[in-house]
Amino acid sequence: MADLPGARDPHFAAEPVTIPDHAPINEALACPSCGTELSGADAFETFRVCPGCRRHFPIPARERLRLLVDPESFRETNAELVSIEPLVFRDLLPVPDRLVEAAERFASGPGGGVSEAVLTGTGAIGGHEAVLIVLDHAFLGASIGPVAGEKILLAMEAASARRLPLIALCTAGGARTQEGLLGLIQAPKIAAAAARLHRAGAPFVSVLAHPATGAAWTALANQADIILAEPGAQIGPGGQQPRGEAVETAEELLGRGMLDNIVDRTSLRQTLAALLGLFADRGAYRPDASLGAPEGAPESPASPPRVPAWEAVALARRPERPCARDYLARLVSDWIELHGDRCGADDAGVITGMGRIGGIPATFVAGVRGQPAEAGTFRKIERVLRLAGHLELPVVTLVDTPGLETSPESDSAQTAAALASAIGLTGLLPVPVVSAVIGEAAGTAGMALGIGDRILMQEHAVYTVGGAEGVDRRAAAPLAASRTLTAAECERLGVVDTIVPEPHPAAHAEPETAARLLGAALVTALADLSSIGPRRLLDERATKLRTLGQTTPEAREAARYEVRELQELQRTLARSLGDLRVRLEGLHLPQISVPQLPAPVRDRVHLEPPALPSIDRARTELIERAVRLASRRPFEPPATSDAMTSSAPQRDERSDEP
Repeated sequence: MADLPGARDPHFAAEPVTIPDHAPINEALACPSCGTELSGADAFETFRVCPGCRRHFPIPARERLRLLVDPESFRETNAELVSIEPLVFRDLLPVPDRLVEAAERFASGPGGGVSEAVLTGTGAIGGHEAVLIVLDHAFLGASIGPVAGEKILLAMEAASARRLPLIALCTAGGARTQEGLLGLIQAPKIAAAAARLHRAGAPFVSVLAHPATGAAWTALANQADIILAEPGAQIGPGGQQPRGEAVETAEELLGRGMLDNIVDRTSLRQTLAALLGLFADRGAYRPDASLGAPEGAPESPASPPRVPAWEAVALARRPERPCARDYLARLVSDWIELHGDRCGADDAGVITGMGRIGGIPATFVAGVRGQPAEAGTFRKIERVLRLAGHLELPVVTLVDTPGLETSPESDSAQTAAALASAIGLTGLLPVPVVSAVIGEAAGTAGMALGIGDRILMQEHAVYTVGGAEGVDRRAAAPLAASRTLTAAECERLGVVDTIVPEPHPAAHAEPETAARLLGAALVTALADLSSIGPRRLLDERATKLRTLGQTTPEAREAARYEVRELQELQRTLARSLGDLRVRLEGLHLPQISVPQLPAPVRDRVHLEPPALPSIDRARTELIERAVRLASRRPFEPPATSDAMTSSAPQRDERSDEP
């Protein structure tokens, strides 16, 4: 939608065009942007859209409702709320009189006009009920005061209590500054109500029309799960900006990942009806019987034939092989692509969106062939996974990626952090996850996208175990072939659950048949997971990841073979270290000579340490001392009493001891 005619001019919808009611029917009316004749054009008469440049002219709130909701289904709520003057301050016209004047000005509008800047109620779009909030820019610039904010809060609370989808049509909507602080505090109140809405699990969709600024953009529209915009809408926070960049066009914000999509007013009803249908059927797994294996299609063999690695790599990288977008176009109905990661980028390496496959509503994440994954890729994936968990929609992943981006311009630290966050979120997602490898799954990126409760793999798809990331694909073909696992090998190792057959010789020969076979396998996997509750689903997924590659006899034999190889390596290292120790012990090292000092220094310094006595020399000295002591005169005690003499110890004169 970003390349519509007229969308190249960022200011083509900056000024509204007033169409007088008293203009003659036959008077020519030209578009101020492209000069196209508007009189009599069905697009202009019905939708107020220029058929040439697709410029969207402003329309009142009740006219928007007439174009969106089913006939006679809208029921307005809280229409009796009326603003009063909350503060007393000087103005050319008091606030009550200004509000009465605005209400009288629009009393003759379609459907009776509006009495406030916000119109709320319930209605059906495509047969699905929703709560609607419509801002009318013509009523005091759709500024949000206490009453307008209260109507928005009551509508959010009603959607939260009934778990109904909430749709907000936002035009302008700045704070009503003439009502002072009471007007400014409406923004945080709306944001808090939106948080309660998310906690209740109610879907929230916002649609931005020109202009969308102030609290309508920052506090209301930005809180939505899905943000849509009309072409050429001027969007921004409002107020005075330091560099004068108060607003941006919808196309600029889409390129920076801040919007999910740009939808023309003529197709807005169909888009909202498709979204509400997905929300209404979430949690329901009713496969469409029409999506089945075509007649005469090949069946998955009990033991897939062995394909040489080099041939498998060539088939997986074949340019004519159907890519993820081809499969999405053939298999998914009610497709709504979601752009951006809400962090300032819309990475081209992954396609994300919502739709139905075989009648089952789901969220889709698909890798783009030839586009390496980087930080923006995994941030975009994480954002869609969180949305799927919040909306209770299963996730279908189509894996076809050459690996991680390794160019010098890429930030490897951010890529690693985003990759870790996405992988961790996959393990905690309380909805079924079905992954299918449709081409080449290379390195860490391929394994990260290939995690799921059911892992499928097309017959001629391959897993490339590193080595080919960030290098020329043709030059790396021999290396990739040596590190490639075919579908049959992955099944024998227990890495994949099911091999999806392809028409002969491969999917590029009959893309329609390949798509039908893949769709039937995906629908079967989703139907198998339909009866499993969230808690059991998480437990089984954790067990599956814990035992991945260990469940088949081939995988266990491969593990035992690796253990034996490791043990043999340990024994070889032990023998080598033993031989080295023996050689070192038997090696006679040469004597180390002390360098000779000059004669004057040698005379003054005694370099030789004092010699320590040996054991034999010490024993000899002890014997000589004993002999000398024995040759001395015996000890004679002094004369004392008989008792003392008898009690004195008697010395053995024949003893040689001292």
